[in-house]
Amino acid sequence: MTNAESYDAISTAEPPLRISDWLWCPLYAKLWWAAVPIYWAGMAVSGHVPSLDAFYDSAAAGFAMIAFFPPLIACVLCFGFFREWLAKQHFVVEEDDSQSSVSPSHYSPPLGPSGIPAALDPLDFRSGLLWNGNPANPSNPIGFNRVS
Repeated sequence: MTNAESYDAISTAEPPLRISDWLWCPLYAKLWWAAVPIYWAGMAVSGHVPSLDAFYDSAAAGFAMIAFFPPLIACVLCFGFFREWLAKQHFVVEEDDSQSSVSPSHYSPPLGPSGIPAALDPLDFRSGLLWNGNPANPSNPIGFNRVS
């Protein structure tokens, strides 16, 4: 391969996917991030300015708080990045026929004496607190016809 061919291969390659291209570069992202400190500064000052206090006590301010919550903004702006990042990944799905013969009952939880899952059965000791309060439990102080 000559230098010209290697240069063409490098120049035609896709640029690396950077998260900063999604968090800061678009105009709507810049405007959104610039509005966050304005909103939160207004909230900090609202205790001293009556007109701001009226706004920040309203339901609209509650919705605005959600819109200007920085972790939520980062999640919303990163959505496109992660969508593209996952699209570039090459996932290989392999079929495993050895487990196709296993019946669905193999995956069901063990059943207790009542026929329901043992973790929910008050007659089964594996149900934890349900068994502790059960009168059929021999260690329960209010058990069956005990002679004291």
